[in-house]
Amino acid sequence: SHADGKVERLYRSGRCEVLYATGTRKDVLPSGLQTVFFCNGDVKQTATSRRVVYYHAEAETTHVSEPDGTQLYHFPNGQVERHFADGLKEIVFADGSLKVILPSGEVHEQVGAAGPLGV
Repeated sequence: SHADGKVERLYRSGRCEVLYATGTRKDVLPSGLQTVFFCNGDVKQTATSRRVVYYHAEAETTHVSEPDGTQLYHFPNGQVERHFADGLKEIVFADGSLKVILPSGEVHEQVGAAGPLGV
């Protein structure tokens, strides 16, 4: 127990649990995987690879940050967006339609596409 109200628990399995006065809880596994459970229902998971997965509970949206700068967004309506570090964006809509936005701002669209265009 700490003066700031933080409580740390270490388990035989090697898992460490940290409870904060705010109600937030962090689990750290021996593998290095860290998961933070926030009071508002959000969950943030950080792997040793620096890959971060953040679930926004209120918006029911998942945001994945890859170490190479790629950002992936999953929306509750089935839409998936991938934003690359070079500015390229791919958006796959729930109906399978695809929109690719090039770093130049040029837009390519394909109806009912199953995957990314060869751009």
